[in-house]
Amino acid sequence: MKKIKVAYLGAELTPLAKVGGLGDVMGALPKAMKKLNVDARVFLPFYGSIDRNSVELVLVVENLVVNSAFPAVNVWQAVLPGSDVILYLLEHPMYAGTEIYSNEELVGKGLKMGAAERFVFFCQAALAAMLKVKYIPDIVHLNDWHTAGFLPYLEELKNQEAAFKKVKTVYTIHNLANQGVTPVQEVDLPSIELVKRATFDGNINFMAMGILGADIVNTVSETYAKEILTSEQGAGLEKILYLRKDVLCGVVNGIDQELFNPLTDKFLVKNFDIDSIEDAINNKTELQKEVGLPINQEKMLAGLVSRFVGQKGLDLISENMFELDMQFVFLGSGSQEIEERLLAISSKYPDKFKVVLGFDAGLAQRIYAGSDLFLMPSRFEPCGLGQMIAMRYGSLPLVRKTGGLADTVSGRIGFIFNNYDSKELFLSIKKALKLYTSDKLNWKKRQQKAMSLDFSWKKSAKKYKILYKKLLTLS
Repeated sequence: MKKIKVAYLGAELTPLAKVGGLGDVMGALPKAMKKLNVDARVFLPFYGSIDRNSVELVLVVENLVVNSAFPAVNVWQAVLPGSDVILYLLEHPMYAGTEIYSNEELVGKGLKMGAAERFVFFCQAALAAMLKVKYIPDIVHLNDWHTAGFLPYLEELKNQEAAFKKVKTVYTIHNLANQGVTPVQEVDLPSIELVKRATFDGNINFMAMGILGADIVNTVSETYAKEILTSEQGAGLEKILYLRKDVLCGVVNGIDQELFNPLTDKFLVKNFDIDSIEDAINNKTELQKEVGLPINQEKMLAGLVSRFVGQKGLDLISENMFELDMQFVFLGSGSQEIEERLLAISSKYPDKFKVVLGFDAGLAQRIYAGSDLFLMPSRFEPCGLGQMIAMRYGSLPLVRKTGGLADTVSGRIGFIFNNYDSKELFLSIKKALKLYTSDKLNWKKRQQKAMSLDFSWKKSAKKYKILYKKLLTLS
């Protein structure tokens, strides 16, 4: 049977260029698809932050002219670390900076370019590279607004290259709130109907373009796919999404269960698995010591690893939570207002609450492994990875019933509250604390159930392969 050929385009890629969950998906899904006999290949800007020694590079196309207004592109071929998935890195001066989503450091060198223009050029270059290396995919899988610009160029090319006429597209929404709204005059796109339909009041909305132009639109959980059809969760695009509801679906993300494995995790002071879960206590005491909390094996410790932004429910955190007989440790960064508020509460309750600003991969792993309870009180959550990683490490998730959190957390294992309300969060934490202190056997059974769950990409990849096959049967 002929292999399905799928090209993946995205702004991030773990472990080479990661900011958030998009990078994790881009780094994991193509690997999982390759194991299902899909010819998966990845296209990524060659950012200046990518360590050239981390991959074996081969220059396959030199001085590829994509747009006469800009310098030529070099196309480097490598393999995605830890796999045999072919990776194409598109080298150009506009990606020479160390920031993925910012071009500010290059402005001083005379390269003034907005984010949309950078990613539109990436889309152009990826299409040109496909032609040059003679890789004509059956499906192009686009991710978030940064890659929506691929669609008008593909539509234009279909009228010129017969080989591309049957190419289908999937557009995955990872974060509907970031839409890439840009003044029309700042980007150079083909003058076609799709571009006009995605233009409102003189601004192009790239998220809308992706939704309107792709053959199939999906997001990263079944519940979120339904939620975004409402005015509460639609981020202003619910009417456009409703127009495409017949091709809209949800597939929950997976996690890399080899990377997130408490038995082999190099960041832990003591490795453990479902049969030696008692050994996790060593990670708890080490975590308490590391962040400066009183060492006490008996106190319930709640962890949170997150961006400190409004989406994540941090405004629900109230001082009365820290009057409970338990401990908290938060890791993350983001809004200055949220950071300052959390630090102020932490200084008021130094023996119960510690906040670590920034991101430390090792500390994040130790929070997953050392916490008893893992908090995700999100206002909305397209999928969420933290709750799945936490369960892999035996930390029970406490979540709001929304998006991917609703799809992945059972009340038989974790703790769920419904309304976006500080009091409901507080009562849920109290409920968890009561169970932890009064029924350790029940708590351990929940931990073991959590650790036995399969959140690997294998399940999600099978769903994507079904989606791809379905797409290829469409006329």
